[in-house]
Amino acid sequence: MAEWLKKSALLGYCSLAMATGAEAHAQNTAPEGIETSTTEPYTEDAAGMGNEIVVTARGREQRLQDVPVSATVASGENLVERNITDLQGLSRALPNINVSPAPLSDFVIIRGVGSSVNLGFEQSVATFVDGIYRGRARSTRAALFDIDRVEVLRGPQTTFFGNNAIAGAINVTTRKPGQRLEANGTGFYAPNLGEYNLEAGISVPLSENFAVRLAGQQSGITDGYIYNSYLDKRGPHLNDRIGRLSLFWTPTQNLTVNARLDIGRRRDKHNFFAELVDCPPSVAGVPALGTCARYLNANGGVVEDELNRRSASEDSFLNYDHLEAEQTATLRAGDNELMLRTGYFEHDYRLVNELTGVPGTQGGSVIGTRYGVAANINEDLDQFSQEIRFSSPADNKFSYMVGGYYSRTELELEVYHGIWFLPMWAFAPPGTYPPNTPIAHRFFTKEKSEQLSAFASLSLQLSDRLTIDGGIRYSRVKKRASRRVELGASGDLPTRENFVPGPSEAQAAIAAVVGDRFTDFAPNRRTDDKLMPSVTVKYEFSRDTMAYASFTNGFKAGGFAMWFSENGQFDPETVDAFEIGLKAQAFDDAVAMNLAAFYSKYKNLQETVTFLNPAGGIVQRADNAAKSVSKGIEAGLTVRPVPGLTFKADVAYLIAKYTQYPNAPCTPVQAFQAGGGACTQDLSGVRRSFSPRYSGTVSLAYNYPITEKLEINVDGNVYFTSWYFNQPNGDPTTRSDGYAKLDARIALGARGGHWQLAIVGRNLTNKLTASFRNLAATAPGSTHVLADAPRSVGLQARFSF
Repeated sequence: MAEWLKKSALLGYCSLAMATGAEAHAQNTAPEGIETSTTEPYTEDAAGMGNEIVVTARGREQRLQDVPVSATVASGENLVERNITDLQGLSRALPNINVSPAPLSDFVIIRGVGSSVNLGFEQSVATFVDGIYRGRARSTRAALFDIDRVEVLRGPQTTFFGNNAIAGAINVTTRKPGQRLEANGTGFYAPNLGEYNLEAGISVPLSENFAVRLAGQQSGITDGYIYNSYLDKRGPHLNDRIGRLSLFWTPTQNLTVNARLDIGRRRDKHNFFAELVDCPPSVAGVPALGTCARYLNANGGVVEDELNRRSASEDSFLNYDHLEAEQTATLRAGDNELMLRTGYFEHDYRLVNELTGVPGTQGGSVIGTRYGVAANINEDLDQFSQEIRFSSPADNKFSYMVGGYYSRTELELEVYHGIWFLPMWAFAPPGTYPPNTPIAHRFFTKEKSEQLSAFASLSLQLSDRLTIDGGIRYSRVKKRASRRVELGASGDLPTRENFVPGPSEAQAAIAAVVGDRFTDFAPNRRTDDKLMPSVTVKYEFSRDTMAYASFTNGFKAGGFAMWFSENGQFDPETVDAFEIGLKAQAFDDAVAMNLAAFYSKYKNLQETVTFLNPAGGIVQRADNAAKSVSKGIEAGLTVRPVPGLTFKADVAYLIAKYTQYPNAPCTPVQAFQAGGGACTQDLSGVRRSFSPRYSGTVSLAYNYPITEKLEINVDGNVYFTSWYFNQPNGDPTTRSDGYAKLDARIALGARGGHWQLAIVGRNLTNKLTASFRNLAATAPGSTHVLADAPRSVGLQARFSF
């Protein structure tokens, strides 16, 4: 943190010195952002009616309909109206994007492509907050707070966002201090869940060229929606808060400085009450085994094994703290701009989960411990970044932008993993451990990485209608990592304080059963680099109709498997992506239509597959699946037949599958049917996880003024998806069936939006779905599942001035 402050102070001093001697004229400066497109699903004036959507593309302001990329924009105002406070909620209102929680790491998927569960993976869908990269899945949970808009780009975005945006990018732009006194506040409460959200902010101009904004949020759930019969508790119980200080400074007419400091804290309990499903298995010829069999024996042969929001899992919790600081200085020299951005991000979290869905005392454990498979994860992350961009005016026949980026990241991971579904003590040499001694893994890994990249973007307007954009980025990523793996005795929940490493002979004997590798990474350093070109051709038939075609080459660096993997390293993955699209508006912007067809070929796809080894233990394999493809069509339509009435549809058709993956691990059922030995399967042609064939949202909104001062707003939104796998091994036991969910809102408020009272309903048809499914330890055909929230109806009050 001290280093960031020193560099920020130096940056501000240099920027000010440059501005003092520059010949420049005053002009408004748009916040930095990302290029976007497609009809906006929430904003009521999205398609026009004199209020067009303006987004920042390549650091420039552009009409949403002019940008040749398939994307979606969600305004902060309308996310607040629907009480959407995280990316998971946002993803359930948009097609071809899926954000789902998991015990070890969250999934962030666009067009069926994302990073699977391994703590060494960076996200293939890159998330940015005011241009600051958040590469860890957990860090995305605090992204939606006091925001201006969220821009979701589909497909590789490598020229302006670097090597990690190989599947897409999510860019969050926060609210900035204004030049006048402004305040806003929101309160929400849904009594059936005990869900609440309190958020407020105030912007204060302290002088003609200096303003500050303070904002805070407290949100959570007090009652929960999953009943745990084993603990006689309900969960989840969430207690989350975040605060922000933002500064806006214009020391001269040609220099603008924005700065921000975020501090967040989450204290979540009972957050992973998983359910055991299909015990005994519904697969013909597969009996109840392992964890499932013991659970049945402990309960007279009958247990609840259907998804019904009733769990018997041991307890869980998540403590998450983060700090993010950002400073962006924009210097205008004539018609050109120089932007310098400095960022610092740190987080630390501790997560404790039960990974079986079965009480340890009722079959989850064979030695009488509380947990059957306990995961105690501790992660610390520090990241510093510096970016520079220089751009010419956008309206020239020939325009350009060049820039460079540097980041340094330090990651430390300490994981304790209790393995009590098998009598691990018995595999050690006789006399090493007393009977029923809890045996656990300890994984301690460190990784330091540096990324250095440079890019250039050129735009050539060949005629009034035809434009060619070319881009190129070179990235070099250096990583150095180390790991230490130990096996030993522990307490009922393995921790740093109670873990005692065992003798080397005992560790080796147990490792042969569970698949551990004690060796350090060899080699422990790696450097990956890539030159990534892109080109886009855009043709404007008129101001309101445009077609485009693009090619993008993408790359994500290789790395080190940070936890519990058969292999230690994985190589880079690459993509060649093609897209064509059409965007049109008609009838004075009362109708807007967007179409996009895409085809992306991935090679050496970084993938993690979870399977059971011959002893029945859960093992992960972080590997490079040979090849995959993501292709499909996305369509958006907005129609305003009369003032105040808006119809929207945003739908997608997707085929995302492996094209060559001949030696993938078997599913647990396949391994059982093969006799329990080593087993592989050919996943070539099999659908990837989180890849529904169809998904989309359809909404209808009506705004009606009832008096000169009052208005009523009514809107409804249906989100639908077809079935998809939750795990990347084609296992039918991890399949989520298709569904449709209905959300609705009715509000009474002042015309102009100074105050509003609303009733907000979500999942009104009470669809029972699950966002996470995985195999159950030692029990082929059984899974443990985390249910989604049921129907909720809440009251919301808002004000602004």
